[in-house]
Amino acid sequence: MQSIETLWKDATALTAFNYYISWIGWGLTVVGVIITACSMLISRQIDSLNKAESAASQKKIEALEIATRPKPIRERIITQLNSINPLFMDGLKKGQNNFSGNFSTLHYTDLQRIASEPGAETYILFQPSGVVTFTTSGETHSANLTLYPSLLMA
Repeated sequence: MQSIETLWKDATALTAFNYYISWIGWGLTVVGVIITACSMLISRQIDSLNKAESAASQKKIEALEIATRPKPIRERIITQLNSINPLFMDGLKKGQNNFSGNFSTLHYTDLQRIASEPGAETYILFQPSGVVTFTTSGETHSANLTLYPSLLMA
């Protein structure tokens, strides 16, 4: 085995050592380039995924905003009437606009609430009669209901 001092004086050993160092330097450079390229590809893929997720999230937000917007008063009145009895709208289409009847507490309060909302007076007039009847199926409230033809216009 040669000592370090002897190797420094040997031109062949120094040349070989220089080549080894050069190859290591080039090898590290290539590895660095590969790592940089992989890093850039990964970064682009992450950006692409983030954009896709962001777009999907934005679509969900827009769909939720549309779904949570209050429906127009006319549409809500028609839905409420149809949930109680579709014959209200059928009668209105045939020219009948005054109705009297007994309503369950739930339907009575729903009609009273929706008829008192701003803009409802264009479509409906709810007049409680003050008569409450107790039956085996619960209490009912008597009321008169006037539906205006504007309820039929889209």
